[in-house]
Amino acid sequence: MAVRLTLLVSLTNLLTTIVSSRMIERAGRRALLLTAQLGMAASAFFVVLATHAGLGPIFVVVALMLFVGSFGVGLGSIPWLILPELVPAYAVGPAASYCTAINWGFSFVVALILPTVIGLLGYDIFVLFGVFLLGFAALTRAFVPETKGLTPEEVALRNGFQ
Repeated sequence: MAVRLTLLVSLTNLLTTIVSSRMIERAGRRALLLTAQLGMAASAFFVVLATHAGLGPIFVVVALMLFVGSFGVGLGSIPWLILPELVPAYAVGPAASYCTAINWGFSFVVALILPTVIGLLGYDIFVLFGVFLLGFAALTRAFVPETKGLTPEEVALRNGFQ
């Protein structure tokens, strides 16, 4: 069963990433980021609800697939695509290096401790994920400009970047 679920997670992530790549110019990067963050937050709360309400494992699996699918729509690919649009060309290399190190570092920490935390707290840990994701959505809404259809120079001019 674990192998099937792993395949389902991978397939869900792949398909939603493909959908995102087809929608990015129409919907916009910021809109997809917000959709992903809010979808992941809702899914995280649904995981907790499903476990506390005793809805059964199928509902937890559905909630987790919605979580992964929401990730694939926005947070899986868009941060890598939007970075060069938000920083000057001379800073793209260093910025990408720092962002990659931070991303992989935190991914490693989460992957390392999540099984233990779930063992200790159960799926209630997803409440914390949901709260963080709502906070990230608020920050995205406040600080991430829409870059759809703009050149990096136009983004810089619009947002007062030097």
